[in-house]
Amino acid sequence: MTNIYELNLDIDNLLNQYYENFDMETGEVIWTDEDIERVKKELDELQNRKDDLKKWVLQKIQNEKSDIAKINNEIKRLNDLKESLNKKVASWEKFAQYLFSDLDKNIIFENWKVWYSKSKRVIVEDEAVIPNEYKKYIPEQIIPEEYKTDKNLLKWFLKEKEIPWCELKEFKTFFIK
Repeated sequence: MTNIYELNLDIDNLLNQYYENFDMETGEVIWTDEDIERVKKELDELQNRKDDLKKWVLQKIQNEKSDIAKINNEIKRLNDLKESLNKKVASWEKFAQYLFSDLDKNIIFENWKVWYSKSKRVIVEDEAVIPNEYKKYIPEQIIPEEYKTDKNLLKWFLKEKEIPWCELKEFKTFFIK
């Protein structure tokens, strides 16, 4: 295989030989017929090497593109496999939640710790009816002049009294470690 760097050196050497065969005073070629034949052969050889180099570069491009396509296919295959496994895990977790639905405290079951975490969240039925005193201002760098429901404030109020347009709902989150 033709080396890219050697090809450039060979071309430089041939050009140097070409310039050496000129009479600098008269500008005439002082080559013999042997020199002309030798240079023609070297030029043909360089052309062949250049063609080999072109072929090698095109093959290299084609191989790299093929590798990229293979990698993209493998990434797609792995993403599909990941999505399938995530769905299976979600399904098994639902089944495990059913099996441990009567769990009221943390337990260690063989090699696993299983528990439910309880949390309370504010559920707002209609955001449009919320008075501004239950909203907080968001600076315009994030969202242009908008008020957002302050659910932490609502949570605190809901512990003290009932508010008709929202409720404090308890959720249980299942954990396996």
